[in-house]
Amino acid sequence: MTEKLFHEGVHAFNAGRYFDAHEFWEDLWQPLPAGAEKTLLHGLIQLSVALHHRGNNNDVGFKNLLEKACNNFSQFRKSGEKLPEVSVLKKIDSDGVMVQAFLLATEPDDNTLLIKIKSKTPGL
Repeated sequence: MTEKLFHEGVHAFNAGRYFDAHEFWEDLWQPLPAGAEKTLLHGLIQLSVALHHRGNNNDVGFKNLLEKACNNFSQFRKSGEKLPEVSVLKKIDSDGVMVQAFLLATEPDDNTLLIKIKSKTPGL
């Protein structure tokens, strides 16, 4: 169930259905204990909602949620904590997503910047 929800979220995100991605991932995020996995997933959820706001021309919501996502990504990186071996988040290039989000934060008005989640494993 967990892996299926995560994959559905990735597919929704990459198809530009950011609100749907947020819905899939939120169901995974809520029961997680505090730690690296919860922080990183929270950042992905916030990023997806930020991009949803961007698509609806809600600049304030976009920039606020993007900042929160980047703060969670920074907290994840600074903690030095590793993801659990069984984490579905290990299947994506989370570093690539974070770099793209930080780049977007420096150029929030550049509508040509698109974020995609790349898989580390075939079939995602």
